[in-house]
Amino acid sequence: MAIYAEHQRLMFRSSQRLTITVAHSTLEALVDRSQQEGRSLSNLAAYLLENALEDHEN
Repeated sequence: MAIYAEHQRLMFRSSQRLTITVAHSTLEALVDRSQQEGRSLSNLAAYLLENALEDHEN
């Protein structure tokens, strides 16, 4: 929990770039959702990752 809290504190100071490889079907689903929600793919991916980490902590 302390590691995540420290990560959150640092995240607000600066953004970092992350490159990942996902299955083609996952990419298609992310692109479709990002278009439906009117947000960039990068923004959606960051949102989903951050929420997954928060859920994991709780």
